[in-house]
Amino acid sequence: MVLIVVSDEDHTVDIEKGLQMGTSCNIFVELEGNKHIGVYCHFDGYLDHMLPELHAIKYDTLYGLVLEAGTHGGIRILNERNTKPDPTMRTEFLDDNCTEYVFDPDDLSYAKFAYIKKLNGEVLYRNHREDGWHNASWSIQCK
Repeated sequence: MVLIVVSDEDHTVDIEKGLQMGTSCNIFVELEGNKHIGVYCHFDGYLDHMLPELHAIKYDTLYGLVLEAGTHGGIRILNERNTKPDPTMRTEFLDDNCTEYVFDPDDLSYAKFAYIKKLNGEVLYRNHREDGWHNASWSIQCK
């Protein structure tokens, strides 16, 4: 069994690795002056998928994906590591006929999670049921 261990200064959560389809999120990149730009992501926004993705992807790469995804209405699934559900699948955009960005990381009206890739490479996350942001460190443990 593979577990993703998510820990921050307050708590540790073990999450069994599995496909969490249908869990939406907002993905942001931090800009200068404590501003943000982000997009909606429709599938697999749960911690066990997004934290390894966001830690592995370089800031500039994610920034470019966010800018491109916004012109398609958002992201269907972020899969830059090519791990699931099919290892040949890459990041897919929604292909809506609209341009849509989100700018307020604290507004979780339409998503269960929000993630921020900071300028320094750190990743913050927030659950829609909790107040406050968590600094995410993660590791993969095989049991």
